[in-house]
Amino acid sequence: MNATQTYQSNLPWALAKIPTLNETFGYDGNGNILTALRNNGLVGGLTMDDLGYVYDRDGNGRLLDNKLLQVKDAVEEYKYPGDLDNQEDLRNYHYDAIGNLTHDTKEGIDSVEWTVYGKIRSISKSDGTNIGYAYGPSGNRTSKTVNGVTTWYVRDAQGNVMGLYDNQGGGTNWREQHLYGSSRLGTWNPNINLSNTNGTAAWDTIGKKSYELVNHLGNVMATITDKRLQHSTDGSLIDYYDADVQSAQEYYAFGSIIPGRTYSAAGKNYRYGFNGKENDNEVKKDGYGNPNIGSQQDYGMRINDLRLGRFLSTDPLTGKYPWYTPYQFAGNSPIVNIDLDGLERVNISLFQALSSLGRPKLQKSEWYQVANSPNWQTFVPAAKFNTDNNNPGAYQNIEDRHNWYVWATENTKSVGNYWFAAAADVTSPTMVGGAEVTGHGLFMSSATNRLLTDANQFLLKENFKNFGPYASYWSGFATPDL
Repeated sequence: MNATQTYQSNLPWALAKIPTLNETFGYDGNGNILTALRNNGLVGGLTMDDLGYVYDRDGNGRLLDNKLLQVKDAVEEYKYPGDLDNQEDLRNYHYDAIGNLTHDTKEGIDSVEWTVYGKIRSISKSDGTNIGYAYGPSGNRTSKTVNGVTTWYVRDAQGNVMGLYDNQGGGTNWREQHLYGSSRLGTWNPNINLSNTNGTAAWDTIGKKSYELVNHLGNVMATITDKRLQHSTDGSLIDYYDADVQSAQEYYAFGSIIPGRTYSAAGKNYRYGFNGKENDNEVKKDGYGNPNIGSQQDYGMRINDLRLGRFLSTDPLTGKYPWYTPYQFAGNSPIVNIDLDGLERVNISLFQALSSLGRPKLQKSEWYQVANSPNWQTFVPAAKFNTDNNNPGAYQNIEDRHNWYVWATENTKSVGNYWFAAAADVTSPTMVGGAEVTGHGLFMSSATNRLLTDANQFLLKENFKNFGPYASYWSGFATPDL
């Protein structure tokens, strides 16, 4: 992504370009952001950030690594409290030997300690704030402790947060209960001390539920409560009801919040924001010393700094994406892509195509799990294509990945579009495991796991331009890279 521009309608069927929310980014050959220019989102569109990213280079100006050392800002400091300001320290950011961030001078972060699994164990700040994190066997966060107050996460078997409790003020406080349909709808916020309050009695209290209003990227744009507000023109009869808006915000391209375009009722800040991920507001402060809302997020596998547009640690899947800097977010295309869990980007159109086929939303990096699973999906394709399947010798068993690649290389052109049509049929939610796809010469040995392997990704990349109407379905299963 190089730039975003904003338009408004002045006349019917006419658009006028305005500078209010314009953003422009520059990159090096590795995909590291070099420059970022953001306008302030207010009338007139004044520059809020004029950033230059400084990396470690040799005497000839060649990049030594992808670690960000410093950010320079040409805009007056603290003019916009929540943005990035000029960093005087030439090495504002420090890293450990494998590229995890360990120090941030400007934010007053003295040290960041990491686990061997690439998770933040603790953060110590110069103002005395100490933050600690704990994780379960699957790597999901189970608790967060800030200056002695611990928040516990109760999760289901898939890792979805079901409830949150803390020990603030003594005892056990029930803070949140998450509400789900096919995905998270919002939260119920009882905020009660279970040592002296009946939780069941608090359930029906109106106004304690928060429902998310999200856009196509899953960004939480606003939250409303379950309370309706009466509107009366004459002070007697109720004309209609208004929604009780609890919070609202708009985002820049990489997820930081636009100043002046936010709303919070009575200082209530919703836990989730950009891409629907959890905000860690206690880590960084704004220019007034208050928690910097939405400046840092937990993506599961990694932590993201939304103002920088970078993760704080390297991507565990860097070897699979050599064309990206290991710190990139969403392939540097945050308008068309989402980042599932800090491991890889997924095109939102393909993601929605999966959902339309009845696929569950990807909560974990299923691509990574399949690539590393010994029980990878096996297909028995036609060695010789036969539309009516009358040829008893039409099938060739593919026993391992090596033979699969060989077969794909030698037979792709002869199979042509029919192969992709067959693949589209297999991905149909009505497909029964073990059933033959009549007319396409394809047999699926098991439908319990419909993910395709890296061998299928190879097949796709060789023939992407040929499979026409099946693109949105087939490509979503074969590779997240397109």
